[in-house]
Order: sequence, then structure tokens, then C-alpha cells
Amino acid sequence: MSTVSVAAFDADRAVEVISRGAPAGVADGYQSGYYLGSGLVLTCAHALSDAPGVELTVRDISRRTVTARIAWFHRHHDLALLAADDHGHLPAETVSLSVLPRITTDTSARFVMYGWPRAGQLGTKRNPVQVHGPVKFAEVAGATTGTMLLRPDLNCPPGYWKGMSGAAVFCDGHLIAVQLLQPDPKLDYLVGLLLTEDMLMRPDERGRRGSDILTAAGVAWGITATGMDRPTSTAPPPPASLSRRAADSTDQTAERERPRATASRPAAVVGAGAQPDREVDRNRRAVRVPPLLRRGILLTLPVIVAGAIMAVTLMPDSSTPPDTKGPPASPSPSGPPSPSPATRASRTPTVKPSRSGAAKATAFKPGSVSRIRNASIGQCVSGEDFSPGYGPCSSSHAYEWTFRDTGGGTFELVNRASGKCLEAPYTENSGAGLAHCSGLGGTGYSHWRIESTTDRGQTLQNTDTGQCLAIASAPYGGGKAVMLTTCDSDQPVQLWRNSG
Repeated sequence: MSTVSVAAFDADRAVEVISRGAPAGVADGYQSGYYLGSGLVLTCAHALSDAPGVELTVRDISRRTVTARIAWFHRHHDLALLAADDHGHLPAETVSLSVLPRITTDTSARFVMYGWPRAGQLGTKRNPVQVHGPVKFAEVAGATTGTMLLRPDLNCPPGYWKGMSGAAVFCDGHLIAVQLLQPDPKLDYLVGLLLTEDMLMRPDERGRRGSDILTAAGVAWGITATGMDRPTSTAPPPPASLSRRAADSTDQTAERERPRATASRPAAVVGAGAQPDREVDRNRRAVRVPPLLRRGILLTLPVIVAGAIMAVTLMPDSSTPPDTKGPPASPSPSGPPSPSPATRASRTPTVKPSRSGAAKATAFKPGSVSRIRNASIGQCVSGEDFSPGYGPCSSSHAYEWTFRDTGGGTFELVNRASGKCLEAPYTENSGAGLAHCSGLGGTGYSHWRIESTTDRGQTLQNTDTGQCLAIASAPYGGGKAVMLTTCDSDQPVQLWRNSG
């Protein structure tokens, strides 16, 4: 066990994390990670599984590959530690995990991360990519999701960030986060997951704590990062872009014409010995995220494509090329062309006036077993796969949901095929997920209520996020997704009825 701790980024510690032998119909996982020392690798959890036949390997920049196993992962936080079976060729010293202090002054710094996104792919091989960009600490101080915005200098076309998930994020020599997702392809920022003490101390589904594993390996954690409270300075100009579009002569024009990048977002991951919740190209999509407008005004705007609420996710990369993008599905013509302005829905159930010619919907109620049919497309929510979707309302248990009463008019939505609960993600306006109904951490993300009732159906509101379940158009990867968005019972894509 090493007792020497080092700081600053070191490319020799960056690794690719590869998962092969996935169950039928699920792509092999591919993401980035960082070697902490004493055999431990830090990465995201969304491509990991210990199901029979699945092999985990890590590969360093010298192309040396060793097998690994899961030491700890937390499905809600999407963070994991792997134990490499043979690590003698990797650096012996350990790397401390730092906690970013709360800084509310006009202060910023530069981050660096290193991984294997598709931006580095040449032919059949992929080179590592080193990414730099600014971090604005006042934004981090005001965040309520445990994440930070990362604005890379490197411009990439859509899809080129896939595979960067799990990369370590360094700031002023401190390892403070891992790369997690990019909410939408039209936005120019990524999202990093901050390494908080509370997160590392939470047990996973086998009762393992990341903090205990780090301590046993001699890896320091929970160290407060210092030396970051310096005034903001003008950042250096970005390097040449991978985009075909040349940078304009002024910063304003360059920002306005910057091509957007896409990246993968993690899905829920199950505990050891259980059926894996692995994310693939057709899985969960992050939807209608609040963009930062170019002139410094923060507004919340819906992302609309062909009249549909778009859904895009950050997912682990696959060894095969992504599916060809198809045209987005449009909601029923009876729906309005765009969602209402993003305002927090009332927690008091409401009843909308009757619409002429509309048949009375059969109401949901806690304790019932129902098929959840959408009023816009006439299809039902499914839950037997690795993420929720929708399809024809057949007699399969995949379309049957138990409204398990949790008191106070709330309930869990438990799928009869998988036994898992429908849950909202940490990020608002994002794809819904499936997870075990254990309620680790007491987040309440799997609790729902009836938000409003109309003649066409009812809205299902998550009690933690205040957002409602909706159909999402998800052409990327050809999947069909459901998502959480601002509640609006005038939107047919948010109205559901009991199909028996």
C-alpha cells in the first residue's frame, strides 16, 4: 500500500474502461477512467455490470490491458471504483480526491481532463484527447445537483464526446470531479460530478462504501482544495477546433458560430449479482435543459424539434458506430406546438375543465395495477429493459405497473416484469430511469403523485423534482424514451390514462 500522495494531472494514470460480453441486445460499454493508485480506478458507473460473462478491462495509454472487477459503485450518483487485478506497471503513488470549497466571488480557474472520446478516433483506432476549459466557481456554489459546468475549449461535432464519461477532472492540480454528461447537443458545455464526502460515504447496494475502500487502499479523500480563490482573468483563446468551421476573428462571432458537441449520459446501474442496468445508444435521453445564452443572460428555453420535446443522452460509447439518426417522431396534432414556459408546477392536484368530444379517462389510484397509456400516441410505458420506454399496450408484464401506495397520496411505479421502480434523474428535464426500489440514500426520486386530471388523462408528477412524466422523441439510436419535464396538462404528451 502506498503512503505517498501526489497532486496534478498525469496522463500515465488515464485509462480506458471497457466492458465486454454484455447481455443480448446491449452494446459493450466504453468509457474513460483514472488510476488512483493501489489498484483502484475511478470512473462512472453507467457502463459497469458484474453479470455472468461480462468482462471488465482497463487499458492505459501504452495499450497495456488488465482485467478489473467492481469494488464499489453507486447507481444514483453514477460513480464507481474498480480494482485492477494487475497494476504493477501503473504509477505507485496515490492520488487524493479533493472537495471543491464554496467560492462565491468572481473567481475562475482552468480545468483539464483526459480521455478517449470519439473526437480522437482515426479509422478503427482511438487516440486520447486532452481537454481544457474554464470553471466558474460562483456557478458551482449555486448548484443544487452536485455537479459543475465544464466549457471545453475544444469544439467537436455532435457525438464526438462519447467515451469521455468517467474522465477525471483536475483544477489547479486537484482531482475534484469526473466527467458525467452533456445535457443536449446544442449546448457547448459538459457536466462534471463533484467528488463530495457525502457521496463517497454512501453505501452501494451491497453495503460497500467508497470511503472505506479508498481508506483501505491508502488513498486520501475529502481533502479541501486550496489556492483557488483568485480573481477571474481572461482565459487564453481556444485551440484550433476539430470542426470544419474556422474560428472567426472576434470572440463574439466565434461563440455564436461554435458547433455544438454531444456526449453520453449515464443510466442507472444495478448492484452486484443483479440484472445490469446498462446504458446503450437507445437509452435515456436528457431533455430540454436550460441553456446559457451567448450574451450572458440565463434563460430556460424548451428544445423543440418538429414540434416534439427532444430527448438526448450521455451514454457509454459502443465499439460499433452509432445508429443513423432518423427523423424525430412528432406528437399528436392535437398537442400544442411547444411546451409552456418552464415554471415549477403546483404541488396541489388540479382538475382541468372538460374538453368537448373527449372520452372520460379511467383514473389511476394508489394500490392499482395499470397499463400507463399516453393520450398523444396511444402507446404504453414499458419497463422490462434497461431503461423505460414505450410501445404497444400488449398483455406483457413489461407494460404493467403497480401503483404501490406510499402514503399521503403518493406511490411508487413498480414494473411487473423487472420489479424495478420508475424514477426521475438528478438532472431536471432529462430522461426517466429504472432502478431498484430500495430507496438508497432516501432521495425520493421514485415517488409519484397525480398532479392534475383532465378528460383526456392525468399527469404523473415526481414528488422530488416536481416535474411530470412525458413522451420524448428520441431519434438518436432509434430508441423510444420517456422523460421528466415541466408539468403542463395542456400537453397531450404528458397526459396518461389507465389502460387496465
